[in-house]
Amino acid sequence: MKIVLLGNYPLYKHASSLGVSFDSKKRVFSCNEELTEALCNIKSNNIHFITRTDILEKTTSIEKDNLTITFLATPRLLNGMTLFQNIRWKVQKILDKIRPDIVHGIGLEHIWPYIAVKSGFPHVVTIHGIPSEIIRKVRTPLLSRMLYFKTLERIVLKKAKNIISISPYVADVLGRKTTAKFFPVENAHSLIYHNLHAKPGESKVILFVGDTSARKALNELLIAFSKICDLDFARNWRMHVVGPVHKGSYFDNHIQKTISNFKLQGRIIFKGFLFPDKLAQEYESAALLALCSLEETAPGCIAEAMAAGLPVVAYGISGVPYMVEDGNSGFLCEARNVNMLSEKLKTVMMDPALRNSMGSRGKEIAAKRWQPDIIADKTNDVYQTIL
Repeated sequence: MKIVLLGNYPLYKHASSLGVSFDSKKRVFSCNEELTEALCNIKSNNIHFITRTDILEKTTSIEKDNLTITFLATPRLLNGMTLFQNIRWKVQKILDKIRPDIVHGIGLEHIWPYIAVKSGFPHVVTIHGIPSEIIRKVRTPLLSRMLYFKTLERIVLKKAKNIISISPYVADVLGRKTTAKFFPVENAHSLIYHNLHAKPGESKVILFVGDTSARKALNELLIAFSKICDLDFARNWRMHVVGPVHKGSYFDNHIQKTISNFKLQGRIIFKGFLFPDKLAQEYESAALLALCSLEETAPGCIAEAMAAGLPVVAYGISGVPYMVEDGNSGFLCEARNVNMLSEKLKTVMMDPALRNSMGSRGKEIAAKRWQPDIIADKTNDVYQTIL
């Protein structure tokens, strides 16, 4: 089967072949990479992955066995001027040359599903973030690109015939907006996390994985932590924040002010962006993962933390309840209920045995649901069914 996948793809592993520095593009979306490599293990498949980058001067392809990865050189200015349509034109030329059996566009908050449904070939789209829900729940700047992708969302849902739903939440929200057939297939997550064996009962680190945007609501987690951090049992606890730090109004007016007002300096450690090997070390040395996002479809950090053996404390919003078993692999809190969040953090922090048991249950769940070969087999079955 000749398959073309369209989506974001990590650059760093191919940095030397592409002639760029290892850390030139600090963005890792490993779900696509894990799925692609696992699909390549099915020998009857011939896989071509097309992605884009604005740091290469010319389009470059890398070939290995039954996989070809094409990094499209797409200057940022041209992307903006054409509203990403320049990418569509380039991809369509490649598709017309390859003549694939199926085109798989990944990520509704990007151009890829739009290209897939407009390609003229049998297609399926995977929906990660839902732009219309993000805009509805989180304050969005007038010039946000998310507003544009909300427009594309309507077009994709109207034209799509097949949709991979990474969470029942996706079908719940979008089922009434499209006539497409939904296939439930979750995201694949790297074996680097599944092979970890965290000891949460021995740690005193709360781990937050995500950027510092308003959607992730880190400020609410900081306030919840401030309510208990001076209690005797919590005096040696700290919080590691892993992810890009977006300097701006939310970071300056909320996160920084909360750290200052509650004297959390030294207790909150910003690690910045980390590549998977370093991120794995954070999971392995943490006591729990805490997440208080206002909108999430199927957050990768929850799957990764559970695979590592960590309990999770999170807002029970959107797709999160389909991942965390409340009371078994972690605790779910009412959204924006900082007091409840604080109490659940306190419960987990005070009980090492509870952290270990919840972490073990999470690891069992992750092993059955998010290993790459499991997801690849399900995805391949979707392709076969469509064709």
